Amino acid sequence: MKKLEKTTTFSHSMTLREFRNTFGIPQKVFAPIIGVSQPTYSRMENEEREYSPEDLEKIFEKLKNEKGFIPRNASPKHIHDNISKVLTIELELKNLKQENKELKNTIERLFSLLEIKHILMLEKNDKS
Repeated sequence: MKKLEKTTTFSHSMTLREFRNTFGIPQKVFAPIIGVSQPTYSRMENEEREYSPEDLEKIFEKLKNEKGFIPRNASPKHIHDNISKVLTIELELKNLKQENKELKNTIERLFSLLEIKHILMLEKNDKS
């Protein structure tokens, strides 16, 4: 069995770890679902244990049969496309949160400037 390179993945651009993380579950939960121990699965993720594309297909098929993970009629490409969309949306959300934070800071600075301007106007009116 030939060891896969880090860039070689089940769904063409995703590592085994990324694939598992899309389900948001830890190794100790994921490993028994696919029929291996947690230490064995950890070695697979860290590429300390060889695995083949056939192994990845078996993982996919087991997940298809596990209720709630993958629809039975889904293909690896379908899953990859959906995961890619989710990752894109997560990135966009992260960017929007950053933009929101920056806008909030800008608004706070503007309110501070308006408050200073208002105080200066009041002081000017008091002097006149």
